[in-house]
Amino acid sequence: MGRRLRPAGEERFINSYLAERSHLDRDLLTRQLSMMKRLIALRAVSWCSWAIWAAATGSRAISNQETLERSNGYLDPVFLESVFAT
Repeated sequence: MGRRLRPAGEERFINSYLAERSHLDRDLLTRQLSMMKRLIALRAVSWCSWAIWAAATGSRAISNQETLERSNGYLDPVFLESVFAT
């Protein structure tokens, strides 16, 4: 499955980013990053759902086992809950 920063790593990233761009508002950046992460995850979930459906119906084969495993990982309820829970 895709890699995500742990909270401490994300905090280091934000701190480093803002150290170079001190004119930016931290709260706004944090909200924007949260929305972007959800959007990217939604895109991944949508693509993986389509890929698994296409493979199951014979419309298009999944190229290898790793791709199938990664696609299933994005549809795992634990992953979905971690990304989309409010």
